[in-house]
Amino acid sequence: MVKHRALVAWGLAVLACSGAGCGGSDADANVDATATDDASANDTSASDASSDTGSPPAETGGDAGYVEPADPSGSWRSALFPRGWLPADLGGVPDGLGRQLPDFSYAGYHRGEQWPPVDAKATTFEVPTSLGDGVTNATAGIQAQIDKACAAKGGVVHLPAGLFVLKFPSSTARGALTVACSGVVLRGEGPTKTRLLLDDPKSARGRAVVFLGGTVWVSDLWTTKVLTTLAADTLSGTRTLTVKNPAGLAPGMWIAVRNANTDAFRAAHRMDAATSKLSGLWPADSFKGLAYPRKIVTVTGSLVTVDAPLRYPLATRDAADVVSLVDAYVAESGIEHLGIGMVENRTSPPDLTKESASDNDYQTVGTTGYEVHDSKAIQVSGIRDAWVSDVASFEPTQNTTTHAHVLSHGLVVDLTAFRVTVDKVSFGPPEYRGGGGNGYSFQTQASDCLFSRLTSTGARHGFDINQAASGNVWWRGAVVSSRYSSDTHRFLAQANLFDVTKVEGAWLQAANRGTDSSGAGFTSTSLVFWNTTVQKNHPTAKGCAVESAQWDWGYVIGTTASAGATAKICTTIVSNSQYAATDQGSPTDFAEGEGIAATLSPASLWERQRAMRCARAGIACDP
Repeated sequence: MVKHRALVAWGLAVLACSGAGCGGSDADANVDATATDDASANDTSASDASSDTGSPPAETGGDAGYVEPADPSGSWRSALFPRGWLPADLGGVPDGLGRQLPDFSYAGYHRGEQWPPVDAKATTFEVPTSLGDGVTNATAGIQAQIDKACAAKGGVVHLPAGLFVLKFPSSTARGALTVACSGVVLRGEGPTKTRLLLDDPKSARGRAVVFLGGTVWVSDLWTTKVLTTLAADTLSGTRTLTVKNPAGLAPGMWIAVRNANTDAFRAAHRMDAATSKLSGLWPADSFKGLAYPRKIVTVTGSLVTVDAPLRYPLATRDAADVVSLVDAYVAESGIEHLGIGMVENRTSPPDLTKESASDNDYQTVGTTGYEVHDSKAIQVSGIRDAWVSDVASFEPTQNTTTHAHVLSHGLVVDLTAFRVTVDKVSFGPPEYRGGGGNGYSFQTQASDCLFSRLTSTGARHGFDINQAASGNVWWRGAVVSSRYSSDTHRFLAQANLFDVTKVEGAWLQAANRGTDSSGAGFTSTSLVFWNTTVQKNHPTAKGCAVESAQWDWGYVIGTTASAGATAKICTTIVSNSQYAATDQGSPTDFAEGEGIAATLSPASLWERQRAMRCARAGIACDP
């Protein structure tokens, strides 16, 4: 099969355009500006429509303001990241084959320019020490303090050292504990000191121990007010839009730029039955399209600049438009210094030696798989500029059968979240690693989030990118002993980065998953695997550190292996015959530096791109 190349040719043609009708191509990128954005780290406004509308510092179109460090002796650089590299919005262009690395520097809290203000706020609401005796149901007592903090328009809810037993407060509660307002931090004294224990395993289906976020739902992104439509197609990496009617648009507004998953969109990506020879790929009822939550920086006539790049071309053919983000988003809230465990479900614990036998239990009432399906330790939803820091799972003493830490998922960041930083978090093995989307340590469906210094142990998928997520960075993470790969899982995820990742009994993957996961199809484009280390190969991976067979271009740059392991870059799928059959074929994804990542410069792509952008923009970013 031959990969569809029309988008590459179309993108190069638009890049060559410099006239007024180019529809927001980056020929005019030097008039763009980068917003300082939400200057106050303690801002608690949910909508924040006018909190930072002042003049931002202008970005330059070259290396002014930044001196790139010298490369270490004996190191090598990627052909796609030479010295003086420029992102698309500052004039960088693809090579002759259409290959170009995305700019990942916008990922995380406040566009990656600040680390979350962990420990920055003073304690204002104390949870009684007596609730942490390991016996008392502490749910109502803790929630009462959270509610008080919400009523006070923000504050820190402090949990002292202890073991706090939790149960779901009602049959409809999204979490045992819910932080659903801005400016509230749930803070313990450390993962081994302050521990939350969910002792309600038969009621956990679809729910979280801690739910962090607002009442925004996925459908809100597709039913909210349309402000205007695009007057011209956009390019991947641009921050400039050409709109039909700028009336009602203003600097500081929160918007989403999106397209629809039209018949033409699916056909252009070989996701229709006529070209794929498969039915049900990218179903329009569950894959609505691509969406980019952004803040408007400038409006000049029909040209609108936004605060971060779009991650994929959007076409007027696919009803590309600009919508208002709903006001229900929570902001500036976080979770800090906690341990989380979940008492095992003893209805029908899966036999890990015959695990496939219980894969479909999530559909069968009266099984463990059904009762714990889609449960989470932490769920993050309907939120921006938020954080989860210094959290670790633990094995409850009750878990003598499975020795699990959690029932299914560890942490899930939903599609309705963006600009979230998850830092120094680890999750041990789940009880249920069955089908239907269970047993993932970390999953993002979101945009522009930073997942840093994470550890997954014993998951079905350790790190998972789902639901057309875009602009996310996984930095310095480790996946240990997973059942399957860490992967892009469903629909077209765009411009994500695995950066300095270690795998031990695990591997990384981006593939056309065909009809799996309800029509997953091509799951990724422009995903970059940068500096991957294999400490121990997974038996299913057949020696591969990374399998990459993406739509259009994918990038695998630098792998290395410990003694006894191999660091193969596999640009065809070898671990799954079904995925091998749907491989897109030529052109083969870009692969470079197999076995020599130890001397790759820079060691971290995200760190270097972030330093470059901050210096060029005159932003004093946190180290």
